[in-house]
Amino acid sequence: MDMIERVRADNPGPMTLTGTNTWLVAGPTGTVVADPGPDLPEHLERILAAAGTIGAIVLTHRHHDHSDLAGPLATRTAAPVLAADAQLCRGASPSDPRARRGALAAGAQLPGGLRVLTTPGHTDDSICLWHPASRSLLTGDTVLGQGSSVIAYPEGEVAASLASLTALVGFAEQHDVQQLLPGHGEVVTEPVVRLRHDLAHRHERIDQVKAAVATGHRTVAEVTAVVHAGLDERLVGAARASIAAHLAHLEALDDTDPWLAGRAR
Repeated sequence: MDMIERVRADNPGPMTLTGTNTWLVAGPTGTVVADPGPDLPEHLERILAAAGTIGAIVLTHRHHDHSDLAGPLATRTAAPVLAADAQLCRGASPSDPRARRGALAAGAQLPGGLRVLTTPGHTDDSICLWHPASRSLLTGDTVLGQGSSVIAYPEGEVAASLASLTALVGFAEQHDVQQLLPGHGEVVTEPVVRLRHDLAHRHERIDQVKAAVATGHRTVAEVTAVVHAGLDERLVGAARASIAAHLAHLEALDDTDPWLAGRAR
């Protein structure tokens, strides 16, 4: 196989775009499978056929469309599952040099020459994977091939996203990153431009939510209707979760908000 190959899962949709990208990174002791994806039998077989010997399975974050196949793949291959969330790890002891307390931490060195960058924001356990040999950054859902990542309350945090994107801009400039390999969508060939765009977009969304609140809109549903007017109905749920995260960032999320009450049922 090439240094890095993609196997795309057949799970297209409004949130997954053309499907989840599973990235296969060649290494001297076996292939690293980054984000095995949803639990689809045909996707499992395609990964096994393309990867050959699998040395490790790495998750960029906990979401099901990235992580559900990790268990079946680990069972078939006996490869360890590594992630920033210790509950997702499997077969990697706390003494493993690739892990700390059983979970990946910033700077951890992985098979295939990968290095972990912790990038919370989309979720609190989000990481990116730096592959210096190809000058590629695997971004999971921190940066997508098209559109912007959802920062969904409560596991997503706007301040963390801003900090992560700012750090990634600096990292991309310092290390001459040539491409971003996202969890969904196509390869990004102008990393710094894209990262700066996403950072500016995040600030713009904060300003939009702030303006909606200033004009009297208070609830998650009200602010969503203003900020995302005319949005595809299939995306309204995700938009409301994102607006809730932005309201929380602005300390304007009311504990009695009907959206929060609906989630608690």
